[in-house]
Amino acid sequence: MIDSRARWKRAAVPAAAALAAAGLALAWANLSGGVVTPPSPRPAAAEGPKIPVPTMEGWRPVGGGLLDGGIRAYVTDESPAAAAVRASGRFRAAGWEALRAAPAGGDEGRHRLAFRSGSAVCWVVIEPDPRTGRTRCAVAVMN
Repeated sequence: MIDSRARWKRAAVPAAAALAAAGLALAWANLSGGVVTPPSPRPAAAEGPKIPVPTMEGWRPVGGGLLDGGIRAYVTDESPAAAAVRASGRFRAAGWEALRAAPAGGDEGRHRLAFRSGSAVCWVVIEPDPRTGRTRCAVAVMN
């Protein structure tokens, strides 16, 4: 009987200490407004692009050009590689800073370009359309 009572005391003392520490931490969090405060959100930059998005001669808008989310869709008769070179040249000539875009990931003929102006980033995706034989182009500007 004495051994079981001593074992219980040896187990109860650390458990009570842990419970007391958890209670103290909870009380401290309630008094101080939280142990970890979430970071304040960064205000969205309202300036937008410093330079307007360049127009691409020879690219024809699809369905009025504007899709959901501000993405503009175009088609062209030039190859995807030629369209990518043309888009890159036009954006750089207009003063947009070229960014490193993610590689196309093995998609044959797909080109991904990214450019920055002020707080805006413009993504350009160019790919062949297997149904029509034309080249599809999508341009999206995000502030």
